[in-house]
Amino acid sequence: MMTAEPERFKKLVQKSLLRQIAAIDKLAARGMHFWDYGNAFLVECQRAGANMRHPNAKDDKTFRYPSYMQDIMG
Repeated sequence: MMTAEPERFKKLVQKSLLRQIAAIDKLAARGMHFWDYGNAFLVECQRAGANMRHPNAKDDKTFRYPSYMQDIMG
């Protein structure tokens, strides 16, 4: 599908990302700790249409969940 129908593939991947971040948001609201391990998950969720910006962000690169490095380094 990636090569035969690249646009359809992209839409299905983005739909999956939106489902995943919705599940993460639900679990995080219940106390689960989450961070992006550095594979651009949050960036791709944002590209798929999810609002990933931190409420106090002054740019479009400050996400509401920290990266792994931000989490362990502070």
